[in-house]
Amino acid sequence: MVWKWMFNQDYGLLNHLFNVKINWVTDPSIAMIAIVVVGVWGALGNNMILLLGGLQDIPKDYYEAASVDGSTGIHTFFHITIPLLSPMLFFIIQTGIMGALQLFDLPFMIMDQSSKAWPSVKTITYLFYEYAFERSNRGYGAAIIMLLICIISVITFILQKTEKKWVHYE
Repeated sequence: MVWKWMFNQDYGLLNHLFNVKINWVTDPSIAMIAIVVVGVWGALGNNMILLLGGLQDIPKDYYEAASVDGSTGIHTFFHITIPLLSPMLFFIIQTGIMGALQLFDLPFMIMDQSSKAWPSVKTITYLFYEYAFERSNRGYGAAIIMLLICIISVITFILQKTEKKWVHYE
């Protein structure tokens, strides 16, 4: 509800801060951007906690050895921190893509279904809901979900195959 208020065209916080009058959730060309902003903001906290846990798991010995060898902060970041965080980054990327493909509630709560921008922000899971439950065409709904499962499986397969190139578990 807070995001709905922030995106409001007449009295929303974003329009007030930027001194503009933008139809954030009713303009079909901008509505998806608004949904993406809310989705990223919602996932940011969880991802930061995961990254913090990954950072705390890196032994300090690596940083001490790098400083003795004369490594700069940027060099240490790209050659110690990022490689040792790569398993956590891989997990965040993989679950983030899966979560984005399964998004249902966010557009449903922020958008008004009578809005002209509603067709531009429908997700595949909402399309399943619409066909299977609103139109009672469960076969078509099942086909949509099977397509989603295939898409997620292909993306997961590709990510798993590329994992060995950039994820370091030691």
